[in-house]
Amino acid sequence: LSTRKVIFNDLQRSVSAYLLFSLFVAPFFKRSFAGSDGRLSIRRSFTAREFQRALPDGWTVHRKFPFRLIGLFDHERTSR
Repeated sequence: LSTRKVIFNDLQRSVSAYLLFSLFVAPFFKRSFAGSDGRLSIRRSFTAREFQRALPDGWTVHRKFPFRLIGLFDHERTSR
């Protein structure tokens, strides 16, 4: 439906992301679902390689700090 660009933002799965999130969430959200839900989201997310393989042709994947993946489709770039 887009005529210019499509941007897809997701978490990047990594051991570092999981451990850092776990350390951060423990003291602040002891009795909240945020800890378990956040760790589950990280475990279910993609690595950069998996994300690139899951996207259709013409998409690019960019890593962003901290632990984010951006899927980008640029109509102008692919129509050249």
